[in-house]
Amino acid sequence: MGDRRSEVARYSKPNILLLDVLSDCARVLRAAGYNVSEGSFGKAYEVERSGRAHLVSLESVELPNLNEQEVIVVNLAGAEFGDAPQSQPGVGVTHYWQSAESGVITPRAFAMHAHKTNFDKVFNHAGLLVVLTSQQHTFEYVPAKSYANGNLYDEGRIVMLDNWGFLEELRHTRVSNEEGSEILFENDRLGVLLRRGATGAYYQCSFTHPVNETEAWVPLAKNKYGNTVAGVYVSDKPHRYILLLPQMSAIHEILVELLEQWLAEWRPEFFPHLEGAKWVHRPEYEIPKVTSLQADIRQVQDTAKTRVESLRSEIEVVQTSNPDWYTLLCGTGDELVQAVIRSLRTLGFEKVIDVDAEEKKQGNDKNLREDIQIQDELPILVVDVKGINDCPADEESTQAAKHALMRMQEWKHTDVKALTIVNHQRHIPPHDRNPQPFRKEIVGNARQTKLGLLTTWDLFRILRNTKTLAWPKDAVKAIFYRSGRIEPIPNHYREIASIVKVWDKALGIIPTESVRIGDRLALEDGDSFMEVAVTSLNVNDKGVKEAPAKSNCGVGCDDASKLFREKARVFKVVQPK
Repeated sequence: MGDRRSEVARYSKPNILLLDVLSDCARVLRAAGYNVSEGSFGKAYEVERSGRAHLVSLESVELPNLNEQEVIVVNLAGAEFGDAPQSQPGVGVTHYWQSAESGVITPRAFAMHAHKTNFDKVFNHAGLLVVLTSQQHTFEYVPAKSYANGNLYDEGRIVMLDNWGFLEELRHTRVSNEEGSEILFENDRLGVLLRRGATGAYYQCSFTHPVNETEAWVPLAKNKYGNTVAGVYVSDKPHRYILLLPQMSAIHEILVELLEQWLAEWRPEFFPHLEGAKWVHRPEYEIPKVTSLQADIRQVQDTAKTRVESLRSEIEVVQTSNPDWYTLLCGTGDELVQAVIRSLRTLGFEKVIDVDAEEKKQGNDKNLREDIQIQDELPILVVDVKGINDCPADEESTQAAKHALMRMQEWKHTDVKALTIVNHQRHIPPHDRNPQPFRKEIVGNARQTKLGLLTTWDLFRILRNTKTLAWPKDAVKAIFYRSGRIEPIPNHYREIASIVKVWDKALGIIPTESVRIGDRLALEDGDSFMEVAVTSLNVNDKGVKEAPAKSNCGVGCDDASKLFREKARVFKVVQPK
């Protein structure tokens, strides 16, 4: 590969070394005037498969001017396969060997080990390293001497080395091998920049880095499972930075910006052409008051960081202790049934029976039995719960009615009502689902047969609004005894209008019944509601204490234009029936 240092570099610093990185990176850096060298930790090569050991050749290893480098970009995935070396080991000299059983000899881990001391020295001085990560693999190497007769005399030991081992700091990184292409970058400035260069990016591992009080580890991107696949390690004593990234074939598109906007900010002394006269603001030259204010900024940032971490921990505790909220949105099977049972109890029902559990206590199978019974009052609610990937088939929608009929015959009374609760299209966010999961004919039939049809998204909204607005339990419980397609609206909300006009401090309605000062209205706000007290009314540009039915009525409401939209429904909050 050779040094290939640019002969027309406009900037003498920083010295940049690219190891096993695509040549597009060198091209764009040279075009920007940077001093670039290219090298490699060596190429794997094929040999005849056998049970014998084969010489590990370092002929393809190139680390030009290593001790002079200040920015090092490394691709741990390595280069393409190379040619098998022609050189032979010296007789009686210790070399490193590898089993030829797989037919492939890999010199990279050994080359990293051989040059680790130099890399540690360079990094501790310069402290700027960008690593395109790969899976972590360990390789066996055997030190041995060869003799003229072709025999080997090994030293009776095996050296285990891995392909992350060229730097002491990387040895502390905890690596988990996993692959994928769904990468979620953080929304900070660096994350936004990395996202621009992430076309075709994929990760081969996730990782984290333990730190002490003088260090920091900042995740920059995660995979769909929440594991970190990009991050930056920062050390204050001395100033050192390791930027760990996934495999990014398009990194050359952002490399100059990464260099000039981030690496230069981290170590400005290596970028004198960017720093210009800004060196006067280095700590050793700065005005004491400025230095003090900068210290105050760091203190504020540290305090904010601590508070943010505390809030994130609190969020995690709340999420972990309330799994049912998420199960209602995407669950199925018994997990969903149990989440519905607990949600019903949270909403005020006291006699919620897990039919499956009861049947098992009696030693019976649950064949053709409902999932839940609600026995707080008559009629008894017979509830079927299903989590499915599509919209429910007709028999899935109406199965609760069949179970209710069976219970009537068994109990010999008719105070029984059926309720179907379906988590349809459960792998899709609720806003993207079919808003009409039940066929029109099934809904019409349900109204006639007194069957209730509800989705777990409806149940989620009931649960959330009850928590937020303190809906009375009796008004909430009444929802579940309705027939047909049930709307998640409590019994103490009576619809009286839709918003016809919105202003900054008022909204216009034409109510179906009178509205008085002191009434309380519930205004539809997407999936939720906002309750407001009526403190001012206007009819025909005159303030009034009561607006009659069918009048053009203005209701005072601060920030109405920011909070509500035209055509949103308006309910009067009344005493629960």
